[in-house]
Amino acid sequence: RFLELIGREKADVVVGVRPYAARLAEKLFGKFAKWKIDVSDPLCGFKAFKTNLFHKLGYKSSVGTIGTNFLFQAKKQGFVIKEVSITLRPRNDAPRFGQGSALRAELKIMRALIVVLAKHLFD
Repeated sequence: RFLELIGREKADVVVGVRPYAARLAEKLFGKFAKWKIDVSDPLCGFKAFKTNLFHKLGYKSSVGTIGTNFLFQAKKQGFVIKEVSITLRPRNDAPRFGQGSALRAELKIMRALIVVLAKHLFD
């Protein structure tokens, strides 16, 4: 579905949308992204990018992830972003983000949100 949207729908970026956000910070980040760039789940790891974005925007990962700040930059420069709903299955292992500490994960996400807010709030 991701590749179909990139090919058929001429999307430059396709972002997966999970049925729920696991953490409060993810919900807050999602609300800001929906308002600012019309992307519901910017922290979802399921994304597809056309390679020309990297040639035009470069690799910019000031918050330790390619997905968040990059989406805001792509939208600002007029690239087409589409979303697709995804299905989640229960995890069989421990979450990788936050290294087992729910508070640590929330703080990392809040830090990323603050960085993105500082860069893109007034665009």
